[in-house]
Amino acid sequence: MKPSRTMTDILSLAEAERSVVNWVLRKRRCTLEQISQQIEKSPEELRPILNQLVSAGFLLEDIETEKFRIAVRTKPQRPSTEKLWDALSD
Repeated sequence: MKPSRTMTDILSLAEAERSVVNWVLRKRRCTLEQISQQIEKSPEELRPILNQLVSAGFLLEDIETEKFRIAVRTKPQRPSTEKLWDALSD
């Protein structure tokens, strides 16, 4: 399983990748063509960037609908109650 990405991780991306992730984050779900129009890159130029973002855990691709969505955790994750009690008992 890939580690969860956070909003902070987006800041470490190169400008092209960061702009793609930010746009998908705002739109929720979008196709390759929609991203291509917004980013002003051809689908052929954009496909390797999207593949990299999917493999790095920033985006998810739905093969059936051909749409991309954000895979980044947008809210801080709280520790489970069990982990909290374990930490307090130490």
